[in-house]
Amino acid sequence: MPRDSRPGVAVQVPGDPTAPAPAPRQPATRPDGLRSRLRIIEVAIEELADHGYPGMSLQVVANRMELRKSSLFYHFKDKRDLATTAFLAVTEDMAGLLSALDGPAPPHMDQLRELISTCVAYTRDNRARARLGMRLFVDRTSAIRNVQPDDRDDPLVRSFLSLAGWLGRAREAGVIRAVDVGNAMMQIFSALLFYPAVADDVGPNLLGDDPWSPEALERWHQELTVFVCGALKPEA
Repeated sequence: MPRDSRPGVAVQVPGDPTAPAPAPRQPATRPDGLRSRLRIIEVAIEELADHGYPGMSLQVVANRMELRKSSLFYHFKDKRDLATTAFLAVTEDMAGLLSALDGPAPPHMDQLRELISTCVAYTRDNRARARLGMRLFVDRTSAIRNVQPDDRDDPLVRSFLSLAGWLGRAREAGVIRAVDVGNAMMQIFSALLFYPAVADDVGPNLLGDDPWSPEALERWHQELTVFVCGALKPEA
């Protein structure tokens, strides 16, 4: 899976990011056409992460691809189609990560700790996608998809169901305290998505060094784990 154009860094955390599911439109069958399509999607993700849907320019995407703007229409019918495909790619990532909480195994806190580790690793390797994840929740101007809460095929709905299902089972089993599932979900999503959304802007001032250094990421990993798991700890 293509990664953020900015240099990546390494940090010792377990877990690998889950590759996004295929885009909803039928891709070109030629290998070079498929590679171009996937690269266009990645460039669009970076533009959407930085500028939102109103600020994303098809001309800028084409320029970065060293293509004519008209060439984009071989793969996508218009700007909305490209943005929707990019948003779906990111939400498929979310659904894939959170699907680790699904399954018949009894809930336990190690599942949540492993999810946090995997999300940190994903953020490290997919910074633009992680930034766009936060924008999908907070930027109304970029909310171009009409997500239906009962549409279980929608990756965003699947993400919510995976986390809500685990929280409900864990609460019932006494693994976590008697949380309000909806509010707990909001807090967990906020904790996972806030760091990549603001690290480049305020991270150096708050953290005192490169927020993407291995040391900074490991500190985030450790604090995030303590913060989330500690907040869910059953009351004595």
